[in-house]
Amino acid sequence: MYGAFVSRSPEELARGTSRAAPFSRGAAVLGLLCLLPQASAGQMTPTPPPTAAGACTIVGPLLGPSDFGVAAGLPVADASAARLADGRVRLHVFAQGLGIVSAVSLAADGASFVPEAGARLPDGAGMPRVVVNPAGGSSTSARAASGRP
Repeated sequence: MYGAFVSRSPEELARGTSRAAPFSRGAAVLGLLCLLPQASAGQMTPTPPPTAAGACTIVGPLLGPSDFGVAAGLPVADASAARLADGRVRLHVFAQGLGIVSAVSLAADGASFVPEAGARLPDGAGMPRVVVNPAGGSSTSARAASGRP
């Protein structure tokens, strides 16, 4: 399992604050790798470990505003991830002024990413969520607002 989230200050982490925060102080998309059981070939659901749900490791900064061409101080947030058929991870992220952009991991460990060219959805779209189809493929949904009545 793979998750991505925006960075938080140490105070926010200590409080368990979960509100979205704009990028400041050089914040970046952080990676969280969870070592949870995965289904093997022919197995519909993974077998849970006998004593624990798994372990997670904070990888550290993966991407920042400049990786997507966004000016410093503007938000890059709301990351959603999906595992590709080859084991790599694709992130879909809101980038201020661009819309929904994406990046793909260089390897299955999801510890380093390369931004993909262009925007997946135009400016005005935000809060992307990737939904994986068990039969193959995935789709991305997003919220959109124009500011007009």
